[in-house]
Amino acid sequence: MSLQNLIMNLQKFWAGQGCYLAPSYDVEVGAGTMTPDTFFRVLGKRAWRVGYVQPSRRPKDGRYGENPHRVQKHHQFQVIIKPSPADIQKIYIQSLVSLGINLKDHDLRFDEDDWHIVLDPMHRKRSTKERRIRLALKVGFWLVLVFSLPLMGSIILVLFPLFGTEGETALARVHGYSALLILVASIVVMHLTIAYLQHTSEQSSKEIRK
Repeated sequence: MSLQNLIMNLQKFWAGQGCYLAPSYDVEVGAGTMTPDTFFRVLGKRAWRVGYVQPSRRPKDGRYGENPHRVQKHHQFQVIIKPSPADIQKIYIQSLVSLGINLKDHDLRFDEDDWHIVLDPMHRKRSTKERRIRLALKVGFWLVLVFSLPLMGSIILVLFPLFGTEGETALARVHGYSALLILVASIVVMHLTIAYLQHTSEQSSKEIRK
């Protein structure tokens, strides 16, 4: 089947599903999603059905090895049906069959999309909590390193007779305070590590239950 017949058959099929056959949008895009007929129309509650061929330019995809197709201009047939019918997967399979594709000879797999991560407020809250814990872990780690510098410096300087009695006393105080701060920072880091592990474990359990 030629590219022309492929496009014509898809247009005929999706027009039969009530889709408006929109013209291609004349701008350089990396995917058909980044055109007004999809990008803006999917927002809001108004029903929308559209199908169109969108040339997509991805030059970087062709710059590996000895690929002669350096421009990497693809053609994507984009279809948007909103609200999504309950049998949308069945309709999609019918569009493949209309092209003469024998599904007995080809594997077909539907991968779950991750839009619920964007749309689910509870997931955003969980993500925010996880980011805060990880940020606090990083801060705690760097505090331990910073407090280690005066601790190690006081140990090294005490080994040399560079200071008098008062200087050695001051170094001992620096050593003690640094050790105390490292201990506090280490306890905080351990607490945050346990909290992070518990948080990730809870999220994994919830995903498994789903």
